[in-house]
Parts: sequence; structure tokens; C-alpha cells
Amino acid sequence: MSRRTTGGSHVPARHVSTCHVRARLSAKRGLVVLCALFLFHASASIAARAQGGSGGATGAGRPGAGERGSASPGAQGSIKGRVVDDAGQPLAYAFVTLNTRASFPATPRSMQSTTDEEGNFNFDGLDAGAYHLVAHVAGYVPAREPGADSFADADTYRVGDTATLRLFKGSVITGTVTDADGAPVVAARMRVVRVRELDGTQARVFGYGREFLTDDRGVYRLYGLRPGAYLVVAGGPAQWTGGLPTSTDSDAPTYFPSGPRDTATEVTVRAGQEATGVDIRYRGERGFVVSGRVEGAGESSVVDGGMQLVISHAASGALLGSLWFPPREWEGGFAFDGIADGEYELRARRMTPGDAGGPGSASKPVRVQVRGADVEGVRVVLAPLAALKGRILLAPLAPAERERAACEGTALGVQESLVYARRDEPGEPSGVARMLATSRAEGTPTAEGDFFLRGLDPGRYRVS
Repeated sequence: MSRRTTGGSHVPARHVSTCHVRARLSAKRGLVVLCALFLFHASASIAARAQGGSGGATGAGRPGAGERGSASPGAQGSIKGRVVDDAGQPLAYAFVTLNTRASFPATPRSMQSTTDEEGNFNFDGLDAGAYHLVAHVAGYVPAREPGADSFADADTYRVGDTATLRLFKGSVITGTVTDADGAPVVAARMRVVRVRELDGTQARVFGYGREFLTDDRGVYRLYGLRPGAYLVVAGGPAQWTGGLPTSTDSDAPTYFPSGPRDTATEVTVRAGQEATGVDIRYRGERGFVVSGRVEGAGESSVVDGGMQLVISHAASGALLGSLWFPPREWEGGFAFDGIADGEYELRARRMTPGDAGGPGSASKPVRVQVRGADVEGVRVVLAPLAALKGRILLAPLAPAERERAACEGTALGVQESLVYARRDEPGEPSGVARMLATSRAEGTPTAEGDFFLRGLDPGRYRVS
């Protein structure tokens, strides 16, 4: 467990105290009052209801040993640290990003820095608050898996902290893609789907952030992979909007070694391992089109923010493709090309511009079955999302209680707290719901303790 030094006393970074919670809720506003010590962890289950009106990333390693001072409210300070490999050696010229701890679709403050030759970085001029750090070096992956459940004080940094971000060498899958005649398939879009951890449990994060193209020999090399079992895919629609189109975008995806998803063979890689000879015989079969319209957005969606649609495999929730329409460029229609036979889920979300907007809107997952033909006329209906508003009040403990809790000298302002809401109902949200982040949200309160968590599906949530 990492530790921070506070006034000469060592305090475990995740030492927390449970407190009582009083919650009052109306259809328009929920009020959560948390009474705690200066480092708190409290939770309550409350209801979030849809609101009308216009609408309003992943981890580095665990922090290492560090020091923090006592930052008074309104004061500015710095967060510094070091990026190292799994052997503890510094990684020079690593790219480090600092974000405020606020989940999509809020607009977080973001800053970038590059480590020096000793792996050191520093972010200065920071207001009191809760922050998240991500380090990036090509071919390396963070010690903590991006996309895992993010509510952990060990992954939260505050002004005065010193962080150690650990990266380790990623794994590699490489091979060739050839057609039925053995000729190389040039510029085929390549990606992997992570399906299992090394211990055999289902992967928590399905996708892989980058897509690659085969070269003029049909050779591909997918690097910077976390350990686990993967499906290797050639062709098919782009997972993310942007980039140059390829000749294989309209083809049904071909999975290693040469077939649809239900006949695919998994490829397992361990830390730093390179799996070679993962060759794919490309089928080159034309995919089908899934098209339709998004309804219920209203005119404000065109002016205030863009629209995102995602399509995923219904059984696994793994992302297949996404579409992004910038503001003023969306006219209501959509079309996903290169879709193979199978069952899928579609979901749309109206993006929320800036921090001044309301909770936004999103659709429920829409099931689509593709059976040997294009699917037209799919209706995706937007509905208002919900928001949680409340206030945190910090009440200092008596001296004897502070001494027993080993928090003497700690003086965190309320705006350095992290408020996290997670859906508290039976059943996991679908894959597309997870991708559009409508079942959880996080943020930091103001100096007065007010918080606003938006963009949530209506339902019951546990607020911590």
C-alpha cells in the first residue's frame, strides 16, 4: 500500500473512516450530506430520476511513496512524480497527462507534461482538487488496468502529492493477412478483442485503444498489449470515427484464423511476450449495413453538442464500431457498414458541451439481428438522463478520535474529496451502456461542498 508523509507522521493513503449519511431526495434535486473525518469514505443508495431540458479515459500505475503538505483552500500547488518501468528504472521522455477526476461527459481540466532524463515530471499552479494521472510510453502499459472500477483513493492525487507511475513492457501479436490466393492484403484494418484474463476470468476491458493497418507485405504487428487472451480481427468497420478509410472497412470482419467470431481461435500472451505467426486467411466477404434514425433529440442537440452511436456484440458487450457526428453536422440518420451476421446492440448519446449543461440524453440499448441482409429503419429513441446534486459537509473528529485514526496533521479541503456514483440495481449494464458511461459518474465538489453528477441512466445509485 502506498503511503503519504503528513507532518512527520506516516498515513496510509487509503485510510478512511465510515460515517453516517442523511439523504433527502426530490424529483429535481437530491441532497446528500456526508459527515466524516478529513479523509472520508461514506455511501448511500439514492434514486436518480430523468430530467428534462437541454443537455449539459484510463489509468496510470498506483502512486508510490510521496509527501504532501497541508494545502489551504484557494491555495495553488503542484503534483510531481516519476515514471518508472517494472524494474524501477526511470522512463525518460514519457508523456504524462493530468486530468481532474471527473468522468465523461464532464469537461475535465487537462494538462500535459514530458518526463526528463530521470523520469521526473511536475504539474504546477494547480487548484485544490482531486486529480488523475496517466503516463504513456509507446509499447508500454500501465500497472493498473484502464477501465477498471475507478473509485480508489490510491488512484487519486491532490496538491502536494508525489506519485510514482509504473509501466511495464506490453505484449505483442504479429502475423500476416493474405487472401484466398495467398496474396498479401494491404492496408487491412487490424485490432484485437480482449476476452479473458490469464486466470481464465472474463476480461473487464474488451477493447484495445489503437487500430493498425497491414503493410505492403500484409504484415501486422499489434504491440503494447496487456497480458490476456485475445481475438485477432482483420477488416470491418472502424472502432473509432476518424482516420483514413480503407478498402476493408465494408467487409465483414475476419477473425483468426479465417472465419466469423463464433469460430475464432483465442491467442494468449503473457507480460512482455511476443506471439508470432498469427496468420489470417482473409475471407473478403462483404458485410451488411445497419441503418436508421435517432429520434427524440430535439433541435438543441444539433446546436449544443454532437451525437455518438456505438454498436457492440450483444453477447459479450465488445465494441464493434462507433460513429461520431460533430455539432451542426448531424441530421438524424446513421449507418454502420461491414456488419456480419449476428446479434448486436445499438445505443446513442447526445454529448453534453462543457460544464454548464444539464444531464443530456441517451437511448436504451436496441437489439438488432443481422441475418444475410441489410437492416434498415432501426429506431433509436433518446430519453433524458438523470443527475445527482448534493452537498458534502466535513466535520472534524475530536482529538482522541483523530489520534486513533492516525490522521493528525491532515487538512484536506472539501473540494479535494472525490464523489462517485455507481448504479445500485441488479444486473450489469450492457456493453454499450458501459461504453457510453451512463451507469456511473464521478466528480469533485466546489469549495462550498456542492457537487453535480450528471449523465446517468434513471435508477438507484450508490453514492460514495
